[in-house]
Amino acid sequence: MKTPATVVALFLAACVVTAGLFFAPVVIVLLTYGCGWSEDRTAETFAEHAVFDQVPPGARTEGTWSSYCEEDDEIVSVAQEYRFSGSPEDVLGFYRKVAAEHGWAPPARKEDADPDELRYCGTVDGMRVEMWLTTGSDSYVIDLNEGMNGWC
Repeated sequence: MKTPATVVALFLAACVVTAGLFFAPVVIVLLTYGCGWSEDRTAETFAEHAVFDQVPPGARTEGTWSSYCEEDDEIVSVAQEYRFSGSPEDVLGFYRKVAAEHGWAPPARKEDADPDELRYCGTVDGMRVEMWLTTGSDSYVIDLNEGMNGWC
């Protein structure tokens, strides 16, 4: 026959094991959910891509690059804005050449194409990446992302 102290000890041990089995997965999910150092490194890799350094004559960076990471899917996006006094057509023509030089290709799906933007698919550090260039009246933005828009 077991003593009351043994029964209590066994009960407490069973409670600890049950709680551990329940809370361990919760703790693991909470500690590993979302964006972290790996996504930070991806953003830095994107930001170092030559497409951000090659600018048409008369263009200049506006501030520093910015990055975003979509927490649920851990999709990284890096963008840089530029000021430019030329026409949007000049910017688009310049970056069509730059994209081709770096092995970027237009996406197969073009139904959403806007005349004031470029979309290209390429590879950066082994990752399939979308390049999206949008123009305004005196500025443009280049965005590299990990397939956020589903073009590639």
